[in-house]
Amino acid sequence: MIAQRIDIHRAHGRRRQARAAQPGRTFHLEDTQKVRAGILLVFFIALFAVLLYRAFDLTVLKHDTLVTMADRMHDISIELTRPRGEIVDRNGVPLAVRTMTDSVFANPRELEDLEGATALLTRTLSLEANALREKLANKSRGFVWIKRKISPAESAALPTKMPVGVGRVNEAARQYPYGRLAAALIGFSNIDTVGLEGLELQYDKVLAGQPGKMIGLRDAHRRVFFPDGVQVRGFEPGGTLKLTLDVHLQWFAENALDATMVEFKPKAAWAVVMDVQTGQILAIANRPTYDPTAPGDYPPEFRQNRALINRYEPGSTMKPITMASVLQEGKVRLDEKIYCESGSWNLYGTVIKDAHAHGWLTPAEIIQVSSNIGAAKLGMRLGREKVWGWLNRFGFAHPTGIDLPGEASGQMLPWSVWYPVAVATHSYGHGFSVTALQMLCAISALGNRGQLMKPYLVAETLDAAGRTLTRNYPQIRARVVSEYTAQTVLDMMKLVTQEGGTARRAALEGFEIAGKTGTAYKVNPLTHKYDKGRLVSSFVGLAPGDNPQLAIIVVVDEPSGHAFGGTCAAPAFRDIAENSLRYLGIYGRREDNERPTAPRPLLVQRANPAPAGALDVRVPADGQTPNFLGLTMRRAVSLAIERGIEIHPFGSGVAVQQSPPPYQALPTDKVVVVQFGPSS
Repeated sequence: MIAQRIDIHRAHGRRRQARAAQPGRTFHLEDTQKVRAGILLVFFIALFAVLLYRAFDLTVLKHDTLVTMADRMHDISIELTRPRGEIVDRNGVPLAVRTMTDSVFANPRELEDLEGATALLTRTLSLEANALREKLANKSRGFVWIKRKISPAESAALPTKMPVGVGRVNEAARQYPYGRLAAALIGFSNIDTVGLEGLELQYDKVLAGQPGKMIGLRDAHRRVFFPDGVQVRGFEPGGTLKLTLDVHLQWFAENALDATMVEFKPKAAWAVVMDVQTGQILAIANRPTYDPTAPGDYPPEFRQNRALINRYEPGSTMKPITMASVLQEGKVRLDEKIYCESGSWNLYGTVIKDAHAHGWLTPAEIIQVSSNIGAAKLGMRLGREKVWGWLNRFGFAHPTGIDLPGEASGQMLPWSVWYPVAVATHSYGHGFSVTALQMLCAISALGNRGQLMKPYLVAETLDAAGRTLTRNYPQIRARVVSEYTAQTVLDMMKLVTQEGGTARRAALEGFEIAGKTGTAYKVNPLTHKYDKGRLVSSFVGLAPGDNPQLAIIVVVDEPSGHAFGGTCAAPAFRDIAENSLRYLGIYGRREDNERPTAPRPLLVQRANPAPAGALDVRVPADGQTPNFLGLTMRRAVSLAIERGIEIHPFGSGVAVQQSPPPYQALPTDKVVVVQFGPSS
């Protein structure tokens, strides 16, 4: 067996040697080397292809993306405030404007002289030294704001060449040329010019604009620098808001409220002026008020637009609405007489009283002398469901829909839960609440042939180029009563301001005035009973009464001395109506040769001439009144803003009068009244 295995092994060896000796055959090691070389070549070709594609991808396909990423890593953009558009009145007079002002910033990493920069900025910008030093010493930050939107005086005090590491940039700010005028209506914006209240909030998207960006560079150590100086990109102004409000009528309304606040010292007072035929709001005034450039300096309640949000019991101003409802339903005759119980009437255990004892009164006399008992008896003829229905029809159960934020609705329970006496009390304005705007709209319907208008304040919105975006038009909400009924009640309301009426102090020489007083006790929130020591007094009227153009309401909250609507609210109405009618060129019943050809001057004192050699000096010493004479309104407003003065302009053209005169002592409230007219 062993011998056989040895022979087999030798045979295999001889066969291997024979194959190796055959021509064309190489040793198997050479074959392996060739295979390996081929594989390596393919690998390098593939690797080169991948690198080539990657280079193409980075340099061509992703070029823009990578450049953007690089810019983001090295560029820095600091967003500035949005350049808000203007808010102007119906005549284009600016109420809120955009101005440009300096803001100061620093790069703590670049700051070379910490103490010098701290001393300079502390002195010129009125900053606290320790807090500023701590901010500038923080080297971990590449950019910090020092003080934004500094005053023109502070800007002028800064050196032209700022310390290394400190710079300034011009950004948009908000200014209100008329100061506190219509402040609760216009609202205000914050330091970033974002609208927070009023029209500034409601129309923020229209007014906002696109914020500019301050472009700089950032190195590997995250240090910020501006090699080409401070550059701002992307600055686009916002649109314009044009109102139906008239700055002159607004001024008349606020002046009247100021006089009321001084004489009667109420908790608050507010007034609204509306165009009877269109529903356009011409003025909304509130007292107390605030300065929109510094809203944080005032209590929150000073910023309230009370005409829209304050609810109060309307009292006797509701009686014309009750009368219109009863007449429209045919429940009373004009020659009928209603017994008024000699001033006291016990109804379902509740005693209803009149201010004065009356016997038999006609419907017109009920309105003239303001009889609660007479109005209650008329309302009882309708029943609770119809009284509730008519109040709804005149718009008292829901907001008016005005284009302003925060409007409240009156409070009125469903008729199904009324007590029997509630029909009577609702008829003379007690037991439910309204807003001044609701009351004004309802009374305006009687002066507008029975048509209830939707009030609105914004006439149109425009883009930055002046193109109209939206425009509002008068809208009739409903015809509430017939033209005959409206005219009949209007004639009754004229008696209120005549001899024997409750509002003789609202009478206006040469005009018929249709109006109604209102006085109601306030409910004590603790006892839920009427507080005999607190009143809401009001007057609502239409002028002229024979052809109503203006609807005006004045509400006085808690006047001192127990003052009624005819005592404190009616005189304010008269002042607003008289000045407004004169300004609008609406004159009373006079002979043609006695009628003035133009409104009486708003200023009684002609400005004294400037001192010799000072006619061209517009900006006098501190504490003196600038010279506005000869300037256009826009230039005068700009000068007033620069000097921190509140200007109240009237008319159009160039400044022809001002009070106080130029170069005189500036009033403590820094208010200057300027009359504009044709240049001589």
